[in-house]
Amino acid sequence: MALPVMLVGGTIAMALGAARHFGTANETEPLQVEEEKQEKTVKPKNLLYDEAFWRLDKDAVIIQKNCKMFSPGDKEIEKAVDRAQKWLVLAGVDPEEEVIFIEGAEDERIFVKDAERTFVSEKSRKTLIKILTLLKSEFGDYQQSLSFVASFLMLTLDEKDVVRLLRKINYEYIRNHWKGAATRA
Repeated sequence: MALPVMLVGGTIAMALGAARHFGTANETEPLQVEEEKQEKTVKPKNLLYDEAFWRLDKDAVIIQKNCKMFSPGDKEIEKAVDRAQKWLVLAGVDPEEEVIFIEGAEDERIFVKDAERTFVSEKSRKTLIKILTLLKSEFGDYQQSLSFVASFLMLTLDEKDVVRLLRKINYEYIRNHWKGAATRA
């Protein structure tokens, strides 16, 4: 597994390990995630299930730099998406938590650059910029690693769940993890 994936997985694993440590999940019992009683007929909205993503972003850095761990139609995609859904449950993410994206905000130059470095298609770039704009306004700061973690989560979660999980990590598990480092003027 490529280093970026390990780093992202490590950040999420560290946050979710904190959840176990602080009692939101029982360490002695396996995570019990209630299965939906209804048949799954609609796949979650995320990039890995989006045919346009594979057509337009197949050469994106997020795919190429991670040992091409996913490809269109890969059976591992469903496992990865199921695992990401379990992260939401383990972290205690409220699926009804409000997420209102900021409309009409000017795109920050760093967000545009990070999106250009990560995705090929304009659609994926705009989604990442929208997520980063909201999170910076809420967190009060920005660090470049937030872009990569958000991008990685976009592969398996819809955009609102990406925001919900990153909020949970930032506010409850790894407080202010994405604050920029202090610099001298």
